[in-house]
Amino acid sequence: MCGILVETSWKGSEVGSVILGIGINIAHESIPPVDELQFPASCIDDEHGQPIPRYEILKMVVNTLFEWRKEMGKPEFFQYWQEHLAFQGEPVRIIEDGKTIVYGRQSGILPDGRLEITTANDAKIGITAGDLHLRPEK
Repeated sequence: MCGILVETSWKGSEVGSVILGIGINIAHESIPPVDELQFPASCIDDEHGQPIPRYEILKMVVNTLFEWRKEMGKPEFFQYWQEHLAFQGEPVRIIEDGKTIVYGRQSGILPDGRLEITTANDAKIGITAGDLHLRPEK
């Protein structure tokens, strides 16, 4: 139904800024044909059973972002993020600079915001940056 890409810029060991890219499938026309999908997809209008005004959705998203912005970095923020993180326990492959850096299972978010991957030998690895692939061909 939606996707979020997040990038950060760093000032030394501190986060300078967070850049969010958010895409939301609102209308049915926003979903690609079934034969082009890699994963199931839906849209807000279909799930709600009727059209929802786009500006109402935008307003809700922006208001929620402003509310959560005050909580960023706090333990409550990371707890909520961890509880709602998609694909926990799923096999993944992380690629950085065009090279695979790790295979494993996505196991959560670390307190510093890195993605935690558990490898086949149960080692826990924190990933700062990379492309996460949910179809981890070896």
